Amino acid sequence: MPHRKLSEEQEIMVADAFVAGEKMADIVRRLDLTRKVVRNALKRRGVYVLRRERPHKFTEDERRQMVDLYLNKEITRGDIAKRMGVSVGAVENNLIKAGITLKNKGLRSRTLNLPADPALVGYIAGIVDGEGNIFSRLRPGRRLQVVVAITSTNKSLINWLMEIGGRFQPKISSANHFGKKEVYRWIVSRRRDVKPLIEAILPYLIIKRADAIKALKGLDDLGD
Repeated sequence: MPHRKLSEEQEIMVADAFVAGEKMADIVRRLDLTRKVVRNALKRRGVYVLRRERPHKFTEDERRQMVDLYLNKEITRGDIAKRMGVSVGAVENNLIKAGITLKNKGLRSRTLNLPADPALVGYIAGIVDGEGNIFSRLRPGRRLQVVVAITSTNKSLINWLMEIGGRFQPKISSANHFGKKEVYRWIVSRRRDVKPLIEAILPYLIIKRADAIKALKGLDDLGD
């Protein structure tokens, strides 16, 4: 596979996908790149990448503790991962191995409140086209997750988007193509939120239209 040079727009897309949670291996496969090209792009965009480490091997006591926290204490998988010093994926994989059915976050009530004004919906679509990303990934258990992410140096813009819903994710490093400005990120990934969002902005999308259609098809194939 040739080591090809990425454009600035492609590097931003790679960085957005990685910080939003997509694994490097998935980015490599999806974009037909080498790990070296992806790693160098992330480095130039100021995203710190940990070197690959051996997967953590859980003891039986740790497995029991993980199951107890998840089922009895109702602690989220993310909080369990932080408490045990491992990745969320490692927690999910071991819960599945323990025979636990993971709670589907998409079954919760919607938290995204889209504006009723079509002009504002079109404005959001324009931001997604210019500074955003729409991508799909497979989570542990072969579950499809669709993510809409917007990256910007304009904190007021991100704060406005947060009033609609979604979640905030700070940039890992400020050393990036935006210079010394702080970079902020807005992410929508819950199924009950992301599907209506994409359906609403689809008529206004130009650059990311194909990505939106592909994401909706994947969600529709899964059913409700």
